[in-house]
Amino acid sequence: MRLLFVACAAAVAVLGGLRWYGAESPISASFAYDDSAFEPTPDDLAAALGGPLTDGDRQTIRAVSRVEVEQAFAGLRVRFVDGHRAFWRIRVVSSIVPRTMNDRAMLSAAGTSYTFGPLGGGGFLNFTTLALKAVLYRPPGASREELVAAIGRGIGRSAVHEFTHLMLGADSRHSGDESTYEFESADRISQYYGQLRWADARPLLEQKLGARQ
Repeated sequence: MRLLFVACAAAVAVLGGLRWYGAESPISASFAYDDSAFEPTPDDLAAALGGPLTDGDRQTIRAVSRVEVEQAFAGLRVRFVDGHRAFWRIRVVSSIVPRTMNDRAMLSAAGTSYTFGPLGGGGFLNFTTLALKAVLYRPPGASREELVAAIGRGIGRSAVHEFTHLMLGADSRHSGDESTYEFESADRISQYYGQLRWADARPLLEQKLGARQ
């Protein structure tokens, strides 16, 4: 009986600590690229660029995607870091093949995420799919630099989408409006070349995370 009391007290202390952490400090969120995320350059992307991605291209994609994420969550009590250790984690990899509950492959999925409630959660983004969608929706006459920046925007906006699922958990909902972060698919021109806005998730994020001091 004494051991049960100690275990319950410890659990209450942990949960209390989590609530205090959420109330007093920015929660950490990791947005990072796998070392092999850009390798190899997909054939269709190399053809559109006139060659493989350069180091400068990779730096641009990383920078543009990070700006997208930080701008979307600006003002909220969340701090984005590059490392692996964080409460919520999104990692960009070369390619992923997530599966449904029936173990069916979700071909060309842009990303996937898994939430574990008070234990945080994580997810992955598919660089190949997002890069090729940026090529597919490229406006006529778009320059090489514009295409590279569009890839960064597409990745960053997919990260915003998946982070929203992680942050809101069961309260997260998709939107039918293609001009919003909450739209269910990255297969749209606005993901890469347009402007996106919040639908209904922003007030819920503000309520759950609070404003950053």
